[in-house]
Amino acid sequence: MDSKQEKLINSYTTHFNKNFNLAPLQAKIMAYILIMGKKSGVTFEDVLTYTQASKSSVSTTLNSLMDRNSITYHHKPHDRKKYFTPNKLSSLLERTIRIIQSELLLLVDMIDYYEGIEENETDTKQINNIRIYKNHLEGIEVSVRETLQKLE
Repeated sequence: MDSKQEKLINSYTTHFNKNFNLAPLQAKIMAYILIMGKKSGVTFEDVLTYTQASKSSVSTTLNSLMDRNSITYHHKPHDRKKYFTPNKLSSLLERTIRIIQSELLLLVDMIDYYEGIEENETDTKQINNIRIYKNHLEGIEVSVRETLQKLE
């Protein structure tokens, strides 16, 4: 591994840890697979060597990343090893859409709730702010869907 790859892995490790709430080992393995596994994948042994973590920790972490739909694996002909690769960008976008849709449903309920207890100008302003935020999320959802279509 060259220094450029190592720097990129470290940057993505920090990114995944802070922005996706991945545990440190999850973030490190996800970043490693993203950078090193893009072409043909990385093996369990590759991950074990890179992280210097226990077999149990690496196995548990790989399974958790697969459960999150962040990584996948394949087998090569005549080889029983699993080769781990990052999942397609489309899966990240699909997850983003699911999160946005969930948030939009909650916002509808929140608007209904606040409209039921609206008593003054401050409440009216709060409802309007929630509507502005809801419209913003709807625009993001449209944009993400358009990007997803372009990736297909």
